[in-house]
Order: sequence, then C-alpha cells, then structure tokens
Amino acid sequence: MMLLSKELPRNKLAICIPVWNRGEIFKICFDSILQNISGLDVSIWIYDNSSDSKTKDIIHQLHTNKCELYKIFLPQNMGIPYVVNHFCKSIIENCDFISYKLPDYTLILDSDAYFKDQIEDLIWLLEKDFDIGIISGHDSIEHQSINERYARINGKKRLIKDKQNERMISMLLKREELLGCYPFPHHRNRDVDWELTQWNNNSMKKRSRKVTVVCDYVLHLGLAVSTWQSNKAIPNHSEEEIKEVKKILDKNNIKY
Repeated sequence: MMLLSKELPRNKLAICIPVWNRGEIFKICFDSILQNISGLDVSIWIYDNSSDSKTKDIIHQLHTNKCELYKIFLPQNMGIPYVVNHFCKSIIENCDFISYKLPDYTLILDSDAYFKDQIEDLIWLLEKDFDIGIISGHDSIEHQSINERYARINGKKRLIKDKQNERMISMLLKREELLGCYPFPHHRNRDVDWELTQWNNNSMKKRSRKVTVVCDYVLHLGLAVSTWQSNKAIPNHSEEEIKEVKKILDKNNIKY
C-alpha cells in the first residue's frame, strides 16, 4: 500500500555544535536553526567546551519542542576534534530504550553560523548529486573555487561553488561519510574540516568527492573575529554580507 504524503518518513538530521564562549551569538545561531528545520526530524547536540558562566547560563536556558535537544558540558576546552569524536560515538547505534534512531545526515556547525533558509534544501541537493560529499552553506573567502555554476533550489537561483576545501562553519554530510573519517586526531584543537576534505584516509579528496558550497545560505556572524583573517576579515568580505551581519548583531544589541 502506498503511503500518503503526510505519512512519508522525514529525513533524520543530527546537528553537532561545539560552543566556547560568545553565548549571545550562539543563541542567535540556535534560533536560526529552529526557524529552518521544517520537514526534518532533527536532534541538536550542544557541546559546551568549558565556556564562561554567562554562556553556560544561556545554554542551560535553551529549550524547544521542535526537535530533540542534548546538552553536554565538558570540564575543560577539549577542542573541536574531541567534540566531534564524542558526537560520532552517539550516532553509531540506535537506542531502543528511548526510541532513539540514527540520523541519515549530520551537520557539523560552528556556534556563530546563522541560517537564512531551510536546511532541507541542502539535503535535497546532496541527495541529487552523488558526487557531492559535503555541502556548506557559507563561502569562505580563503578557499578558492574550482568550478562555479547556478542552480535553482526550491524556486531560488543559487550560486554554487565546488572546492577542494572549506571551513567548518556549516558542513552537511551523510552519517556514513562522517563516520568514515572517525576518529579525528585530537592532539590539536581544530582541523576537523581539513580531515574531512583533505587529510583523512577517507577524505573527500582521496575518494574523489566534491565539497560544494551553496553561497549566501549561511552567514558567519563572527567574521569580524575570524580565526584566520583576524581584523582583516571584514574588509575581505562582501559589503552585502557585512551589512547583513551588522544588522543581525545590532538587532540583538551585540557589539562587533
């Protein structure tokens, strides 16, 4: 018997967000996620890397009935690879005791990312093109594209770029793709993105998979304090993106 459309199973998405301080910006990130998970069965995993007390308070106060919400408070700043490894351990098997089912897709997300549109659109593109291993919603200026094109996604014309590498601001991939690179080296506090795209034995590069960016889909709220650009970050970004970021931060009374 054919299922009615309303009975069709929804894609399951698990979102992993390492957080370290800047709780007010993370709250904006969190709210933008909740506004853009329509059509998906979502769990959000927040890993607090021993933030300041203000950030911890903000995380404690977060709640939603739109998805499952898990909060893990680490005793020290363990770094992003440690967090992602912990997350991977949580998506390896089902748990019948609480009816927890494994996700189809995973999203590794920086805590200063801001979604402007529905995450389901990115999953649609990922399903459409098997050659795509990772999809990002933010075009990081330090990584050049190797190919550019336009695609119509959910009625909107989007600029699409293929790259060899991309920052971890928002990295969407199938659960199997993430687990294929697990465990991530945790002797340093970063570089999960480089492992996924370049270095790991199962990286996108070594398996001839594409890293694809749907441009202008996710804003980087922390571009003014970018890890790699420092105080040069803002001049190197488009005027339009800078204005969008400032508008959001001003609305929330956050200085930049």
